[in-house]
Amino acid sequence: MTKEGTVLDGKYEILAEVGRGGMSIVYLARDKRLNKQWAVKEIKNDGKKSAKTLLKGLEREANILKNVDHPVLPRIVDIINQDGTKLDYITYCMAIDKEGAIWVGTNHGPLLFSNPSKFFDENFYCTQIKVPRNDGTNLADFLLTNTLIKTIVIDGANRKWIGTEYEGVYLLSEDGMETIHHFTAENSPLLSNSISSIAIHPRTGEVFIGTSKGLISYQSDATEGGEQLSEDAYAYPNPVKSDYTGVITVTGLVRDTNVKITNTSGKLIYSGTSVGGQFTWNGRNLQGNKVSSGIYFVLAADKDGKQGIATKIVIIR
Repeated sequence: MTKEGTVLDGKYEILAEVGRGGMSIVYLARDKRLNKQWAVKEIKNDGKKSAKTLLKGLEREANILKNVDHPVLPRIVDIINQDGTKLDYITYCMAIDKEGAIWVGTNHGPLLFSNPSKFFDENFYCTQIKVPRNDGTNLADFLLTNTLIKTIVIDGANRKWIGTEYEGVYLLSEDGMETIHHFTAENSPLLSNSISSIAIHPRTGEVFIGTSKGLISYQSDATEGGEQLSEDAYAYPNPVKSDYTGVITVTGLVRDTNVKITNTSGKLIYSGTSVGGQFTWNGRNLQGNKVSSGIYFVLAADKDGKQGIATKIVIIR
């Protein structure tokens, strides 16, 4: 226990004990140079862990506490990546994906904490995703390096919607290795390349994008999947009339549902995997040709093959 009046590091004077627990004691202290009050935490060593291990844990806790600030202000942390490089990044946002991984938006692209439960392990590190150039050089670039990320949202298919300060919106695959879409004010109806917020309606999949010039929405193909396949799963529009040119949507599914579309004789017409809780079909067969008028069966099963449902689609040409 540290006595009142003790001066630490030549400047922090212990004023009083304010709390204690099984592993530590917290004191009120005063910075003698700046005349400002701080909280000082003293870690108890019960002999079960080495001093080095305790110090590592305390450093990580301090880095977490650096994130506690006013919600509209950036926060500074010190992070080590998978190559052992210390990253002095500014963090702006974070999101937890459907596998429990934490995605952090910084001023130098996204950081991935794939196993946050091991945060206090000595060898814990974050990952900067490396995207291969595929140009024969065996080189790779960090994902969205030097891109300032303001917001990250996870959709029903576990894909990552990333809003940036200057580069519009990116839609990344589940693992971040593929850029599915990159929406900018130049190539889409996006109002501005400066993105402040993104939100997704879980039932419809509509993506609402807040920009420096207002709000706009985009109808995504991913919705939140249910806990199990719905007995009320259905396809729409149904019937599909001759003047309809959009996609046919099957809803009421779970994430990664395997879907097969057959004709009345059982011939496979089309197959694929749901994006979150829904599946879309363009009304064409595996050869890319429009299917003829008739009744088509939709057969769906979860990825483990333990549940299945069926519905039908009527097409009128």
